[in-house]
Amino acid sequence: MIKNLVKYVCENLNIKYKFYYSENQLRVRADHFNRYGTDINALSKIVTRVSNIESLTRRISVNEEELEIFSDSDQDRFTKYALSN
Repeated sequence: MIKNLVKYVCENLNIKYKFYYSENQLRVRADHFNRYGTDINALSKIVTRVSNIESLTRRISVNEEELEIFSDSDQDRFTKYALSN
């Protein structure tokens, strides 16, 4: 069921959400789009070939303070999957 977000506005709270891509994310997106294209097949290739799906998601800030949704640790962040017959 689709609902309009306007129904959930709370007038007495002063909270501002900002959804955005970092400069690095914009560069990586442009590189992916130039390399693979932007049609549905290209987007499928990007998602399956990128090493870190979380790096494609928008960043969020609340009242100008950035939220950390995903950890930015230096550990191996490759998506794990297996192919089977």
